[in-house]
Amino acid sequence: MKRRKEVAQIPVDICRHAIIVGYGRVGTILAENLRQKDIPIVVIENTRARFKELAKNSFRSIIGNAVNKALMKLAHIDCAQTLLVTVPNGYEAGQIIEKTRSLNPDITIIVRAHYDDEVRYIRERGANHIVVGEHEIARTMAHFLSKKKTVGCTINNNDDNLLSGTKDLDKYLKPDASN
Repeated sequence: MKRRKEVAQIPVDICRHAIIVGYGRVGTILAENLRQKDIPIVVIENTRARFKELAKNSFRSIIGNAVNKALMKLAHIDCAQTLLVTVPNGYEAGQIIEKTRSLNPDITIIVRAHYDDEVRYIRERGANHIVVGEHEIARTMAHFLSKKKTVGCTINNNDDNLLSGTKDLDKYLKPDASN
């Protein structure tokens, strides 16, 4: 039986930082955005492949499950300003929030959620902000629509490139004759 080589956990050397839990699709984008804004971050990831990717991309990182208090202490949760929980499971996120609040009651916690029951669970555990993907998509779509000068419109679907994302949206919208 082949044994996995243990990874030495090294405590991070910063304070007043953001901690991202999860380096999947959302966590990866978030980490890059925060790096571009020069916000110091530590990423906690529980898969070995993503942990290696974090090292390759020069992010401070810790491998393991953020529910583990000892691991959160390595990430200096006691002096962190923000916790960003990007894991897709809202119930796991709730457990992480509970542990975090016991270690740093004043930290700002921003969490991803998918379902209404997860939102309630996460809120009850102390999240400051909860981001629901479907709500944000709908809000963004409504925002783009509100920028239009014409309220009623129909899609001009005579162009096969409509979904390519490279064309100007105004070209595909035409005023609705019923207005």
